[in-house]
Amino acid sequence: MAGKNIRTDIHQVQKTIGYCPQFDALIDQMTGEEMLYMYARLRGIPEKHIPGIVDDLLTALLLNKHRKKYTRDYRLEYPIHTLHVVAHALW
Repeated sequence: MAGKNIRTDIHQVQKTIGYCPQFDALIDQMTGEEMLYMYARLRGIPEKHIPGIVDDLLTALLLNKHRKKYTRDYRLEYPIHTLHVVAHALW
């Protein structure tokens, strides 16, 4: 992929992979915390850094107390703009 070997250069490959949802970037069956972990991994952020980054983002977005809620439940409490900020925070 992009001239990189997926077996030996996985981190370089991950930097070239994107996720471009056609509509909503949130997956209803995942929590906000799980979504941020997923996006961090897609971006190739080293696993050891992900918990701190996710904590910082949830705190900055005032969503820390909602981290374990499914994203489908966020729609009842937050405007859609906030949800997209959360979903794309690592993008």
